[in-house]
Amino acid sequence: MGLLLLTACGTDHGSTSAEPASQAEAVIQLAEQAEVGAEQMAILEDGDVTYDEYETAMNRAFECMRTAGFAVTVTGTNRQNGTTVLDFSVQGTTSDTDLATQAGRSRQEACYVEEARFVDAFWQTASDEVVAFEERRASALEPLLRECLASAGADVPTDASFVDLVHVASDLTSKNRTDDCIGEIGFSTWDG
Repeated sequence: MGLLLLTACGTDHGSTSAEPASQAEAVIQLAEQAEVGAEQMAILEDGDVTYDEYETAMNRAFECMRTAGFAVTVTGTNRQNGTTVLDFSVQGTTSDTDLATQAGRSRQEACYVEEARFVDAFWQTASDEVVAFEERRASALEPLLRECLASAGADVPTDASFVDLVHVASDLTSKNRTDDCIGEIGFSTWDG
């Protein structure tokens, strides 16, 4: 199951009521638009998701998948971006649940969306643990990233945020495969 990436978030830049001011608000707004299950919305409504709520929602999605004919195996947990996530696999058991087919993938995705997608997204992108981790990572890696970008000749304003620096580094890497500041500073493996 892939993480739902949300880009309609960030700091409030004079937003209107239709524009979310935070990652959490973006997830909740998308869940409302998707008209997800009542249990999932109940978890999201208070603007916070705990690990127990995340695990409960994921287990409801797994049960839905099992009822639909999928084999779901939960092998434990992993640490990812400062938080604990379930490690699991899903396999089809019939021609209707064959994940090599669009019908099988749609069937599995329907359970995930109905029961857990937005709780999962909130937990992995906007929970207090993730926000604190992101702040620690930015504080630790920003000087290294600025130094790497300067060495690569990138033009970066002194007031650029860490997120801005990451975007510059990603653009640089896509243009010039030899400059990988993100990899060089250990962004994806940093575990502080």
